[in-house]
Amino acid sequence: VLLVSIPSFVLGAVLVSQGDPAAYFVTTTRVWEFGAGALVGLALNGARDPGRTGPLRLVAAYVGWAALLAYMVLFRVDYGFPGVNAVVPVVATALVIWARDPEGPGSPTALLRTRPVQLVGATSYSIYLWHWPVLVLLPFALTAAGITNAPTPIDLDWWQVAVIGVCVVGLAWLTVRYVEDPVR
Repeated sequence: VLLVSIPSFVLGAVLVSQGDPAAYFVTTTRVWEFGAGALVGLALNGARDPGRTGPLRLVAAYVGWAALLAYMVLFRVDYGFPGVNAVVPVVATALVIWARDPEGPGSPTALLRTRPVQLVGATSYSIYLWHWPVLVLLPFALTAAGITNAPTPIDLDWWQVAVIGVCVVGLAWLTVRYVEDPVR
């Protein structure tokens, strides 16, 4: 796993530093992200599960979720992605996966089992597929509707991003409900 992941990470970092858009789109620069997940899976496969109440697992879950939320708020597209800038979300996700489903006082498990969070999880791949076309096509649609100086995805205000996010989740739900589930 490391023999494939390390060169993939290095290639992604180099291409991002050169401003090459291939860094985002080609598999060879993203394989290391899967490698990180594989390493967590391998670690969990051989680990004895001491239960769901370990304080280290609770801390790992909160650190992972906090890092992911902070990254979503603080990351700017002009920083470049993936490369080195993908380390935070990848490590944060690895922590959440490693923590599994911790229980105990203050555990995030109760929040994660709510319907809205479960909906996002159940539609996450469709959200992934829909988010980019919506962001790319939005300025063209707004311009065609007569709105001059339509904002580009980079120039959107927080409330515009929130509205788009709700629309994307709606489109994702429709896709899962009427395309994915019937095919499955």
